[in-house]
Amino acid sequence: RRRVTNPIFKSVLDDVHEASAGQGAMAFIEALSRQAPDRLHLILASRADPVFAIDRMRGQGQVLEILGSELAFSVTEITELLARTHDRPAEEFAVNLHELTRGWPVAVRFAIESLSDSGLAEGSAALDRIGKARRPLYSYLASEVFEKEPPEIQRLLRCIATLEWATADLCEAIGLPDAATVIGPLRERGLFLESHANESGAVKLSAIARDFVGSYRPLPEPEIRALHGAAAEWHEARGHFEEALASLSRAHDRPALARLLTKRGPTLIANGLVEAVVRAARPLPPELRTPEVEQLLGEAEQVLGNWEAALKRYLGVAGAEGDLPAGLAWRIGLIHHLRGELELALNVYARGRIDGLHRRDEALLLAWTGAAHWLLGNREECRNTI
Repeated sequence: RRRVTNPIFKSVLDDVHEASAGQGAMAFIEALSRQAPDRLHLILASRADPVFAIDRMRGQGQVLEILGSELAFSVTEITELLARTHDRPAEEFAVNLHELTRGWPVAVRFAIESLSDSGLAEGSAALDRIGKARRPLYSYLASEVFEKEPPEIQRLLRCIATLEWATADLCEAIGLPDAATVIGPLRERGLFLESHANESGAVKLSAIARDFVGSYRPLPEPEIRALHGAAAEWHEARGHFEEALASLSRAHDRPALARLLTKRGPTLIANGLVEAVVRAARPLPPELRTPEVEQLLGEAEQVLGNWEAALKRYLGVAGAEGDLPAGLAWRIGLIHHLRGELELALNVYARGRIDGLHRRDEALLLAWTGAAHWLLGNREECRNTI
């Protein structure tokens, strides 16, 4: 026999978060962590950081930390697991399953156990079935995870579940003053929160967590409306107009929607967010569909290529005769212009006001007027217009 000298012993203590500070069990764990001999490797599995200080041990290189986010399965690992449990490779399915679960091991396990051998071949249909057969997973989340979180974390998760994404500042604006100290550790655990790809410093709930919180512990509707009203103010102040519109829609604040569309709608359309404008304006009642809103919707329809719908909205604002704002005149005239109805276009262009108040629109009105005269061979009128 070969004799092993100086063997390494490993001891694993699970669910360390269940022991509270001041208890004998926690005092024992702390003493063991500080006084264990070099040949004893102590492994603490916990959902939270130890309640005793470990900075000195960390500085001496005696601590190895593995965060929850690092324990998440990769696509490759899910593929290997599927191959072992179902005897076939399933790379594409693994990608979709990773997207659904974000690699959270418990969710991956529950999902795979719900599949039959033929399930892998069904692709997205199988994933839909996994999403609907969620009772075991959600029961686990409720009893083993969510209900054991402190009230402030439960509240934060319930609030963020109603938002597309959130930052610590946004959380503070909606009434969560301790969010800055909570978000970081939650994200490191890799269970509920994940980083938002397009917003620096922002987080969002994973798909499973959002669905779980929304079905298990949703906020009451009045609270959701108040939350989105505060979120809309925060977004608008920072130039996030698309998010502000979405929050105002969720808050059912239609007067504020009409105000923001009137003020920021042209900027949204110029930035390519046409569908967001149309979607936000859809629930507005007739009394809030001001001429400015109707013209804005006409611009949106025109960008989308719906010329008839755009023209109908424009004419509803313009009427049959009288002067028109330069911006409305060139937009109506341009539709006739592009259809080859040049005389009609010139009649509308001629109704546009040139008073120096809207220089960009006035310049476009004169330019399109000159172009129409050029196409009709009216060289002198074209020269005088330009």
